[in-house]
Amino acid sequence: MSEPRIREMTLKDVPRLGEINPTFTSESILEAKRIEEGLGVTWQLRETPLAQSFDKGRGYDLSARELEEIKQRLKRRQGLHLVAEAEGRLVAFLEVEPQEWNRTAWVWNIFVDRDYRRRGVGRSLMERAIAWAKERGYRALCLETQTNNINACRFYQHLGFRLTGIREDFYTNADMARGEVAIFWSYPLDQG
Repeated sequence: MSEPRIREMTLKDVPRLGEINPTFTSESILEAKRIEEGLGVTWQLRETPLAQSFDKGRGYDLSARELEEIKQRLKRRQGLHLVAEAEGRLVAFLEVEPQEWNRTAWVWNIFVDRDYRRRGVGRSLMERAIAWAKERGYRALCLETQTNNINACRFYQHLGFRLTGIREDFYTNADMARGEVAIFWSYPLDQG
């Protein structure tokens, strides 16, 4: 396998994003538990081994609507849009957009092809995102992942992101029962 080359994304890359295999498997999940006491509510996340591996499978591909949204964000030219290419195909992409109202930058997507993980591609993309956001004076770089994507959670934690929130109905009204709960991460860039 050749070393991927990171470059700016172009509109011609958007239809090619399907070349990236973003699937993942997990041997454990972060089990989310809601604890209510009157008006007080807390959530507990606990890493729990699975009896059978969770496999996200190819259903994780981008839909036509998502591809159109990526295209529209790219056309605005306000964010950071990068792809990594190796052996004539796309193997990773990242898109970050500013959230001016709260001085943060939001990571819409970071996909690294299954065959190119653990080779530094994701780290390089995220380091570029951190530098981009810092240069523009944002106070934090923020993103969302799922409790069943334990490897992504470990990756973000290893990079220095802090787990800052949970939303139990982000994908459906039954996220807790499905075991796929949205968790939010933040990388502080300044003290403001």
